Amino acid sequence: MPSQISFETNLSGPPLRNLLAILDRRELHSWVVGCGGNETVFSKNGLRYLYMFNTITYAHAYYCLDRDVFLSDAEASKMLNY
Repeated sequence: MPSQISFETNLSGPPLRNLLAILDRRELHSWVVGCGGNETVFSKNGLRYLYMFNTITYAHAYYCLDRDVFLSDAEASKMLNY
């Protein structure tokens, strides 16, 4: 007889924090190089950037390789002079 799994419906405290931590880790590992892996690194103001795609959220973002951060839409627009 298969064992049954029960799930809490009102998560709070440690169970919620643990779940959010797992989701955060999964989301962080979901970024891939944009345009099917065909994007190339480019430099702007002495920093290297790469256009990335998130396979879970379907978001696009510029990643700064030298600072190890993703740029917000506002930061990317300013950097690219949009």
